Amino acid sequence: MKKRILALMVSMLLFTSMVALADDSVFNLRMQSYYPQSMIGCAETFAKLAKTMSNGRLNITVFPDGTLTSPDNILKAVKAGMIDIGQGSGSYYSELEIGNTEIGLPMAWKNVSEARLLFEGLGFEKLVAQNYENQGVHYLGWAPVATYHILTKQPVNSLDDLRKMKIRAIGGAAKMLNKVGVATVNIKSSEMYLALSTGQVDGVLFGGALDYQAMKLSEVAGYYSATPIVDPIIDSFIVNPKLWNKLPEDMKTILETAALRAGLEYYDDILKEEYLLRSKAFKGVTSFPKEDITTLRKAAVVVWDEEAKRSTTVAEGIGLLKQLSSLVE
Repeated sequence: MKKRILALMVSMLLFTSMVALADDSVFNLRMQSYYPQSMIGCAETFAKLAKTMSNGRLNITVFPDGTLTSPDNILKAVKAGMIDIGQGSGSYYSELEIGNTEIGLPMAWKNVSEARLLFEGLGFEKLVAQNYENQGVHYLGWAPVATYHILTKQPVNSLDDLRKMKIRAIGGAAKMLNKVGVATVNIKSSEMYLALSTGQVDGVLFGGALDYQAMKLSEVAGYYSATPIVDPIIDSFIVNPKLWNKLPEDMKTILETAALRAGLEYYDDILKEEYLLRSKAFKGVTSFPKEDITTLRKAAVVVWDEEAKRSTTVAEGIGLLKQLSSLVE
């Protein structure tokens, strides 16, 4: 990763040194994140880095969730040129085969180092990039953005405790929980506070400590599970291909560098807050015992195998994921 950042930075500096020979046009771009206003820090960091490194030639305005389009339509909107750049979750795009695997299937990786090994060391990023290209957008890169933990109204010390509850969860994580006997319900993130307050659900699986504090969910559910379902969740940065092809090479390099740095810098901040907040924001922090983690992992692998049936591309990605597992276990 450090070598990649260094290479990108060197390339960017070389292009910058030739600015007198390059097109000095200013590009005013619109970017939408799929996060609400309180959680668009990664996108804002990306925009700030791009502006600074380009000496103001890349001027990116960031819009929060739903301002220009809905989260599940960001890919379509970028493809159509309605927005120039999107930060989103692959699992939201029904047309993207590899989206669920890209963001992090349950129990897929335990830390950002493992995720980096999969994406960059084992070649998973190339599969993801090609899948996005096939859908008509240019893939700028991946961004680690959040931890993924269960928050509940009562303490959870085991799967038996969790089986007595109804948990808001979606996608592969919900499938895994169902397989171990935990009831789940799919509700919008904007409805989680009310659902917890009224007893519609007993817990949620949405993000990490900082997310739960920012959304005030820790006010109505005070118990946090330190066992990650996946860590980190992975987002993507995508750009309109016509715009991309028009950009000078130095601006392309800057955008790629900004995407990479924004994700890593944002996640570093997230991880710091994750541990600082655990003792402050919650009534209690618990963990699953080893035998329950083993049970979850076995159920997760079944979910992986089900996901692999979507296409040969996804199957190839799951193969890389299993290769990662064999390397880090």
